[in-house]
Amino acid sequence: MALRLRPGVVMQAVGAELVLLDTEAGIYFDLNPTGSILLSAWVDGADDATAVARVKARYAIAIEQVATDAAALKAELLRRRLIEHRP
Repeated sequence: MALRLRPGVVMQAVGAELVLLDTEAGIYFDLNPTGSILLSAWVDGADDATAVARVKARYAIAIEQVATDAAALKAELLRRRLIEHRP
């Protein structure tokens, strides 16, 4: 299922990282380069497998580890209400 930033959340690139700002809550969340690749892929409409493949293509990390980390990141971003499923 495709994801998008929740309304009120702004995403800004800072070097190879992304910073998410929740303008309603006044808090920010920063993503390392790996997390930035995943989130960018998801908001561009990629599914989990495609997002994980983008990270794997860039870094020498075991695909299983990338998939586990991706699932944890997605769960955390959803929990913090920074992203949501597209209708």
